[in-house]
Amino acid sequence: MKKSNTLIIKFQEALKDLQVHDHACLIYENKREQLAAAIPFMRIGLDRGEQCVYIADDNTAAEIFKAMKDEGIDVETVTKSGALTVVGKKDAYLRGGRFDPDSMIDFLNESTDSAKAAGFPALRVTGEMTWVLGPEPGVERLMEYEAKLNTFFPDHDVVAICQYNKNRFQDDLILSVVRTHPVIIFGEIISDNPNYITPEEFFDPKPELELKRTLQKVVDRDESRKNSRLIHDLGERVKELNCLYGITKMVAVEDVSSAEMAKRTTELIPPSWQYPDITCARIRLNGHDYQTMNFKETTWKQYAEITVSGQKAGEVEVYYLEEKPEIYEGPFLKEERDLIEGISVLLAKTAERQKAEHFVGEQQQMIQELSTPVMPLSDRLLVLPIIGTIDTWRARQLTMELLRSIREHRAKVVVLDITGVATVDSAVANHIIQTVQAAGLLGAVVIVTGLSPQNSQTLAGLGLDLSGVKTAGDLRGGIEEANRLLGYIMVKTDAEAA
Repeated sequence: MKKSNTLIIKFQEALKDLQVHDHACLIYENKREQLAAAIPFMRIGLDRGEQCVYIADDNTAAEIFKAMKDEGIDVETVTKSGALTVVGKKDAYLRGGRFDPDSMIDFLNESTDSAKAAGFPALRVTGEMTWVLGPEPGVERLMEYEAKLNTFFPDHDVVAICQYNKNRFQDDLILSVVRTHPVIIFGEIISDNPNYITPEEFFDPKPELELKRTLQKVVDRDESRKNSRLIHDLGERVKELNCLYGITKMVAVEDVSSAEMAKRTTELIPPSWQYPDITCARIRLNGHDYQTMNFKETTWKQYAEITVSGQKAGEVEVYYLEEKPEIYEGPFLKEERDLIEGISVLLAKTAERQKAEHFVGEQQQMIQELSTPVMPLSDRLLVLPIIGTIDTWRARQLTMELLRSIREHRAKVVVLDITGVATVDSAVANHIIQTVQAAGLLGAVVIVTGLSPQNSQTLAGLGLDLSGVKTAGDLRGGIEEANRLLGYIMVKTDAEAA
């Protein structure tokens, strides 16, 4: 199966983790796998300024050069500079027509020294090992060579990959190859080799060392299992925190309604449970249902009540669409029980807060209406009696309510009675003037009544422009003046005449 571009990129990034002193084996099954590792390995070395040597056998030098060009390597430039050399088995492993492990290590030592003398920071080598299948003398000493390399690499600035075709070599030889390489490359995996044995143990096998290594694998496997479980658990906790954060953000930042919050919370729930793909949710709140698109009631259910002011206001329901192994509460985790309870509490607190805010809003509206009781007295005539202190907030509310009433009743005259205002200072006077001017913009005339002699004297001494303010002595006089302005004729009854 062909690798995706993403997997290729990840694999090549992992190849960059191979550093100087590393001795790795590449176990491959076809030419594509072979070149997918070997050619990027060379390119990475060239990018780092290292001297690179490719020892070819199964592939020709021409095939290797073509593969390198396909990888984006400027073959002509790097070969001319001496940064890249492609040689055959007779120039490396089989010098003199035979294989000698110590002679090959001498070759690597000389090549490393030569590279360093030429200004390269390190030597990078990869070799195709199919030459071992040939008839040349000494090929039976291959494992001796691989084991000895592990005493050479730590003290020399060289990094290497030995390439083995799994389909060309016997299984027992591949197993020995694995045991003599600290790093293994197989398929899409580049990893430290848990089956690696030291040169000392390779040349002098001891049962106690093998037992110790085997038992250590058991410990490492258990530790790996624990770490995997920890990573899984941490992932679950992150999902839960994301859910709670999303809900909290709606409350604190977006200030959404409890209905909108319930609707959006249903979408946050499935990704936060252990099996997101088969999870659906429904929230019932204040007589309304909010559910995920895939919602379906099943036997695998988790449930929590939403309690507002001591009364059940709804519930949070989570269902699995498929059967899963029982864990804590059926197929659900203990942490998922805690999460669904947390969600119900957040929804309840939000509903309670918004209910309280609504009540406070109603009370404020009632107080506002009581503090500014605009009364329609007759067609196009309003009366606004004011009692108490007028401050900036109340003056603003008074003006807004008056303008709303003028528009609503299409009023032409307003009688503003301030008999109940104990003190009129410059601030109160300015508020009255601004209210008169604002009403005038809507086409209404304001008549101010109820000015006491003391307040009249105070206003006169303030030096304010009161030319646009109509006044009358008391509320009755103001109403009479208003009726006159509206064209009504006041007729005394017999009782009034008497």
